Amino acid sequence: MRNDLLLADYFIAYIALLVFFGVGAITTLGLGWYGTLVVPAWMPSNSIVAITWCVLFLLSGISAGIVWDKIPHTTGLRATMLLYMGNALLVLLWNYLFFGVHSLWFAFLATILVLLSVLALIFATWRV
Repeated sequence: MRNDLLLADYFIAYIALLVFFGVGAITTLGLGWYGTLVVPAWMPSNSIVAITWCVLFLLSGISAGIVWDKIPHTTGLRATMLLYMGNALLVLLWNYLFFGVHSLWFAFLATILVLLSVLALIFATWRV
């Protein structure tokens, strides 16, 4: 049984890394375009934003690992893990819409979906 949990932990880490590097690849492709945008003076530097994204992905992975260990392996755990994966895919979609195709309107809609998925994750994992 413990080997199954260890394998699942590695799988979660693998998926998190894939999403992280996917986001990085899409973002890197759109940085030239992003440099042409007029941003407010209070906008943090690109390096601060990059560090923030790294920390968010790391904490999300740690959170998924904690939830994996604490929630009984039932349908509830599967649903929660699907919420984590859905959230990661929505973040990837946002990056594609914003940096890839430069669609600010659809990226804004994706932001709302990311927010809703974060709220769903908070609700689903609150007790843990």
